[in-house]
Amino acid sequence: MRRDLGPRNNWNPFDWFTDNAPAVNHIHESMRTDVHETESQYELVSELPGMTKEDVTLRYRDDILTISAQKHSFEDYEHGDMIHTERSTQQMARSFQIPRIDEDKITATLKDGILTVILPKDDREPELDHGKKIEID
Repeated sequence: MRRDLGPRNNWNPFDWFTDNAPAVNHIHESMRTDVHETESQYELVSELPGMTKEDVTLRYRDDILTISAQKHSFEDYEHGDMIHTERSTQQMARSFQIPRIDEDKITATLKDGILTVILPKDDREPELDHGKKIEID
């Protein structure tokens, strides 16, 4: 049985751009991350292919480590009298809840697209927040 694919005049000149631009299909990617724990620290190893340290942001706040990365790419093509420019943005982010970390001793390195973050454990007892007593007028 043959299916009717509709009229042949549905040609779209922009199909080439969307079909041949891999960055369009991979704008939001997730990063593979391994987390290792020892007695004294946590070690996170994340894959960030093609990223530099300027592309990556690390933040530790309220027991949550957030790794985010964003890279902008621009490519110019010139062929005869046609000039074509491609732009793409690659973004990824992950967050991990890791309590009782000594924030002042966190270190990170990025080499060959592999981010390694060392989070030393904090030996001090956590301070309990007993809240605030509110006076009634």
